[in-house]
Order: sequence, then C-alpha cells, then structure tokens
Amino acid sequence: AAAWVLWRYGLDIMASIAIAFTPPAVIKQIDVGTMQTIDFAMAEPSRLSDEQKGDVENIYRQLVRSLPQGVQERHSFDLLFRDMPGMGPNAFALPGGTMVMTDAFVKEFPEPDVMAGVLGHEIGHVVEEHGLKRLYRSLSTYLLIAFLAGDVGPLLEDVVLEGNVLLSLSFSRAQERSADEFGLTLSNEAGFDPAGLKQFFEKIGQEYVDHEPAQWM
Repeated sequence: AAAWVLWRYGLDIMASIAIAFTPPAVIKQIDVGTMQTIDFAMAEPSRLSDEQKGDVENIYRQLVRSLPQGVQERHSFDLLFRDMPGMGPNAFALPGGTMVMTDAFVKEFPEPDVMAGVLGHEIGHVVEEHGLKRLYRSLSTYLLIAFLAGDVGPLLEDVVLEGNVLLSLSFSRAQERSADEFGLTLSNEAGFDPAGLKQFFEKIGQEYVDHEPAQWM
C-alpha cells in the first residue's frame, strides 16, 4: 500500500527534488552519453554545407538571446547537426540543452519562421526541464521496483554512460502543449512569425496521413 501511494503521488515530487539537487556537470554528462548512443546507433555526420548550418545557427542564437539571462546561463544550448536516415525532418533537445537538427529538416523546411517555431518548441522542453522530469520519474519507478526486489543495480552508469533510458522516454501531451506555447511565444519575441510552427505541423500531418508518424516527432 505504501509503495502504491508513493508511486501514485510521490514520483513527481521525487523528480522535482532530484532535479534541484542534480549538479550541472551530471546533466551535461547525460547529454554526452546520450549523444554517444545516438552517434553509434542511428546517426551519421551531417552533410550540410557551412552556409546551411550558419543560417540555422543564426536563427537559433536569435531565439536563445530572447531568453532571460539566467536561463541562458543555466543551459548549454549547443546546436548539433546529424544526418539521420529514416528519421526524416526532425529536431530534438536533450536535458542539458544540447539541440540536434537533422539534415532532412534543414533541406525540407528552410523557412526561418518554421525553423524558429520548431527550435523554440524544443527550447521550451529544455527550459521547462521536461526531459529531466520524464527521466527522473522513470528512474523513480525503477528504483521503487528495485527497492522492493532488493537490487538497484548499476542504474546511474547506464543512464550517464549509455543514455538508453533517456532515448526510451517520450514527453506527455501536457508537456508537448506547454512546449508549443513556449515556442510560439519565444519565436514571436525573437521577431519571427509564430505561424511557422503551425505550417510545420500541417505539412508533416499531410505527409504522414497514410503512414505511422516518426516516434521522435
């Protein structure tokens, strides 16, 4: 009964406490470990030109500069490019602020307003710590089960060095809606047309009407 109460009401509280006490160096290492897994299993070096990367970088930096100074200093906000066959046009953010954009996204959505909307959405996940909340909530469930079973195992090593746990998680609908609102506001404040995010979702929806959407969407 105590375990059920803890699972039902305590996981979010435990996750918030864990985030507050997590050193920035550990969060950075989570990003590093996850990128190592991505590069090993599903990504190839980007084939974009320096000009293409520079155009995206300028949009991204314009968005980051529109964030409060304290938020800018709290996260790394590194932008990486990868060629990820099979994933299509996509962008995703890791908990420490590392942002990854696929070559396919840059080629299929070169419009600045669309890029700003999607990047703003992903920045929202970072600023509102959605990734860490999902990660720690997942780990809290694992630790609870492991505690009852009597064996915690090398959990931290798996997360920090491999990143497999993080890659298996997805955001909740509430977190996605929150990131949408954040991205719309941020792109508008940075001088872009917020309708770009709507254009992205409309085009993606049309292309995937007869197919299963990408899991990283």
